[in-house]
Amino acid sequence: GKSTLINVLGGAITDYQGQVLLREQVTRFASPLDAIRRGVAVIHQELALVPSLSVLENLFLGDPPTRFGFVDRRQMRARAKQILARLSLQVDLDQVVESLPISTQQLVEIAKALKHEAKVVVMDEPTSSLTEVETEHLFRIIRDLKSKGVAIIYISHKMNEIFRIADEV
Repeated sequence: GKSTLINVLGGAITDYQGQVLLREQVTRFASPLDAIRRGVAVIHQELALVPSLSVLENLFLGDPPTRFGFVDRRQMRARAKQILARLSLQVDLDQVVESLPISTQQLVEIAKALKHEAKVVVMDEPTSSLTEVETEHLFRIIRDLKSKGVAIIYISHKMNEIFRIADEV
């Protein structure tokens, strides 16, 4: 069911029957990195952050910008500030992720998806650990992303949320 769909869209499952259409073309991702590079980002219910690393390090984990073969921390900071501003998220880039509230960690996870200019974002139960106020903030972000042409696949058991934000069910 939903886990299989998420894993196919995220490139974790590559051997399946059926078709995935991306920009009206049949697509098959070779790996999660392939899916990300082609514009599909998955935000799992269980966050994929390294708790002992900073917000900045988590945002660029495995894919830092480089200059002359070295990590370009100045460019990392500049890009991180742009991404976080897009989410109206004010957080210290040097703060260790495990010290952040879970709602902020969720937004850091969304920021990771936006770093690659994702055109499709799959969200699996994104409000499961959010308060009502935090959920409203997330919904504002989703509306903003939708207005910029980003497709959101929103997976939830909370039908009231689905009917509030979905264009199609």
